[in-house]
Amino acid sequence: MLAVLGAQQYRPVILAAYPVLAARPEKFARLLRSILVIAVRATVVRVNTGDVQRANQSVAVRIARGELKSPNAIARALGEITQTDDAFRSAFAVLDVDPKGPRKRWLRYLLGELEAASGGAVIDWDVGDVSIEHVLPENPATWDAFSHEDRLLGTRLGNLTPLERAVNAQLGSAPFDAKRAAYQKSRYALTRSIVAEEWTPESIRARQAQLAELATKVWRMDVSDPS
Repeated sequence: MLAVLGAQQYRPVILAAYPVLAARPEKFARLLRSILVIAVRATVVRVNTGDVQRANQSVAVRIARGELKSPNAIARALGEITQTDDAFRSAFAVLDVDPKGPRKRWLRYLLGELEAASGGAVIDWDVGDVSIEHVLPENPATWDAFSHEDRLLGTRLGNLTPLERAVNAQLGSAPFDAKRAAYQKSRYALTRSIVAEEWTPESIRARQAQLAELATKVWRMDVSDPS
């Protein structure tokens, strides 16, 4: 997943830590999970890549010197680029990702993790019968609740949801009432949770705020344990 994030900046820490933690695979796995959480939060908040690289190089040197020996100590040492819950939640609440753009795999990862955290099944984007649905269609000709400016919310995460390919193709730009009825029959928990009476800019923002709360739990950072 770090490759999907384009997080090569974390390689120095991973390579430096491996000889230290190799004898304890569970500790190395814990470090990788912490690094993944740090990387997700930094990507969402848009931390400067130069700052990420410098922090990782500095921590890698400290590991090599024997100053940092545990997964949590290493993760805490990356505190300079580790985002707080509030910063992450706020940035996630306005996250915008085009499903057809270069960050498609990143979006799939986010939706897959959120789906699992919602009690849904693991999504296999490569072989599964799944696509990314725009609740507000890409070409919303008859959606009067959205001004031209509001339609820019179409690629906000709050407007996107996993949906069976055949259902997605059938719905197209159908009115929201028809979409909502189809969503309730979906196998995807994130999609069944869309129960608003109408779909408006406020609906997108409200759903995304809920997803931001869930995301803060999914990518939780806890390095209080010194081990």
